[in-house]
Amino acid sequence: MKKLLTMLTATSFVVSTLTTTVSCMPKQLTNSKTSPLKIGLDIDKTKAIDSSVDPNTHHGFTNYFVVGDSLSDVDGLTTYLKDKFFVSTGLDSKINFDLELSGSYGFVDENIHHNAFSNGPTAGYNLAKALNFDDLKPSNKYSKLDDAKYYGKNYAIGGATAATTSDIKGKMVFNDVSTEVQSRVLLNQHKISSNDLVFFEIGGNDLFAMIADQKNGNDKQVIEYMNESIKRIRNTLFTLLNNGIKNIIFMGPPIMDDIPRYARDNDLEKEEIIDLGKEFELKFNEIIKEVKTYYPKNLFYTSLYEGENSFPVLQKKYEEILLAEGIIANEDQYKSNKSFTETVNIKVNQNKINLANISQASINDFLLTYKNNQLDGIKDLKVEIILKGNEENSWNNLVERDKKMDPYFFTDIVHPTKRVHEYVGKMLFDMATKEFK
Repeated sequence: MKKLLTMLTATSFVVSTLTTTVSCMPKQLTNSKTSPLKIGLDIDKTKAIDSSVDPNTHHGFTNYFVVGDSLSDVDGLTTYLKDKFFVSTGLDSKINFDLELSGSYGFVDENIHHNAFSNGPTAGYNLAKALNFDDLKPSNKYSKLDDAKYYGKNYAIGGATAATTSDIKGKMVFNDVSTEVQSRVLLNQHKISSNDLVFFEIGGNDLFAMIADQKNGNDKQVIEYMNESIKRIRNTLFTLLNNGIKNIIFMGPPIMDDIPRYARDNDLEKEEIIDLGKEFELKFNEIIKEVKTYYPKNLFYTSLYEGENSFPVLQKKYEEILLAEGIIANEDQYKSNKSFTETVNIKVNQNKINLANISQASINDFLLTYKNNQLDGIKDLKVEIILKGNEENSWNNLVERDKKMDPYFFTDIVHPTKRVHEYVGKMLFDMATKEFK
């Protein structure tokens, strides 16, 4: 049992690592002369299922998919870890593994707990509901058809990046959740119909990695990582469009200087973060311009860096909503750049784990060990990642929790709260129904 607990703790450590992206060296860029219209045409689609719907009951769309990271993840990371390390290895026949994000993470819908990096559904999930797509379950490259012969449609996974990266610092990095991989898996699993919609958001974790490299003086790595990230975003867009996706809403990362993770940095550090984000945004715009020369009516880019939907504008509009609804009495009660969460605890089978005492052993070695061991029956193994606020922000139930979180823009140091996701979800609905009519 001791080894079993160690294996589970290592699994939970991976979750923690993925949700706080580390600085990683990108792979060497390759010069490709391949026509952009040929990108992604090598995907095997022979076993793809038809999951299309009647557009007359779904605001004109024949299907809806999500590609992205933790800002769109609902049960994505937890499902991925189970599918990859337990189901695909056959370990699920010996271990009943369950990973739950709780505390200030997650929500309950129809008596089922859903894991999310917020206290409610994400913006992409809310858009699905608004468009009458009520079956937005997660999927990944290790997912198998369920009993209803169904694949999920939300490929977003917490910790995902655009760039594919190398493991240079002993950190666990999974390249099989990059957005290019997500798009390829989507097309492998689903037949594309006449007017499908994809919500694609990415860039936050990539930018976190570049900011970390920049702070460490690794300018060469910043440049390499940015180029790799941009290349993969370009590949993701062309992969989707070349295979018949007619509508893409694409959202990039916001200005990062006023999120809790960097809000206490000095002015010089913030200026460097802003400049780096601006360079990233310029490269985003170059991609959009190129893609639109081939697909002028099929891609809508909404920038969180500048313009009417920029991050500072969103923060201000959310404050106005809180004031109008009487949730706060004045602007001093608005927590625009403070984290609701202050502590993170991890439990394995109800036993609290101290991550500081864990060595970074290979998760695959653990899995192979237990796959080959003869366990006496199926063992229930539950990992809980529990986020908590301070004593003032304690709660007895989810209704109390959500009420206490309403004045906060951020659940933790990077992820927005439920009400912010609701607001952005309404923005996305307006974009989808206006831009792609």
